[in-house]
Amino acid sequence: MKYWIFSVGIVIAGLCVLSGQLLAQTSFDGRGGVTYPGGSIIAGYDSRTCGSGAPGGAIRYNSASTCVEFCDGASWVCPQASCTAPSLCPNVGDVCDDGNGGTSNDPIFAGFIMYSSTTNCEAFFVTDNNQSAASAWSTSTGNDDVAVDSYYDGAAIDAQVANSTTFPAFKVCKDLANGGFTDWYLPSMTELLRLYENKSAIDLNAAGSFTVNEYWSSSESDADLDRAYQILFVGAAIKEDIKNKTFDVRCVRRD
Repeated sequence: MKYWIFSVGIVIAGLCVLSGQLLAQTSFDGRGGVTYPGGSIIAGYDSRTCGSGAPGGAIRYNSASTCVEFCDGASWVCPQASCTAPSLCPNVGDVCDDGNGGTSNDPIFAGFIMYSSTTNCEAFFVTDNNQSAASAWSTSTGNDDVAVDSYYDGAAIDAQVANSTTFPAFKVCKDLANGGFTDWYLPSMTELLRLYENKSAIDLNAAGSFTVNEYWSSSESDADLDRAYQILFVGAAIKEDIKNKTFDVRCVRRD
């Protein structure tokens, strides 16, 4: 049996909220309704108390903190407020140089991901070059290789995949010792998409630029066990492809 871990990005009037969990959007209330089902969005400031007046999943804009908040069932949460940039590399694309002359190929700050509803958004890092231009996700197809899949958490996926020649793209990252770190992994679909979004900033200080080819993510297809997700780094086309096809690999890590 396959299980999926979801995190949801909800867009309201051009503002994107990462709630970090699957929250059903059941209604929109334009201040004309009387009831507020779970997941409701109210036009205008929502002054209800989260957990008693406002149900888990409700979303509001707090003009005082200039934050789009969501009700987690107990309190109003501002996801953006929890994002703390690394001190060694505060800007996306910065090299995280620890000053240790004994290490080379220092990681590059790649951006933020909110991995779950119980954690703050976290910084993650990318290698300063591409690791492979021709690695298969797996040498075989038709297998449920990841029992608990995720679109977001590449480290959780990586922990379920053996360090084996059966999984070449994963093995490239698992075997990598770069920048003084050995905990590199194949990025999830969302992590890979963030790399695409920030590729211009990352390329500025990287030893090797992203190619215009497809890159493997670690996220397995939820519809076809023969396939996993990859992203074409021209136009951010997200595709499912046969696992034994070979694509580029770029490894990531997080603290």
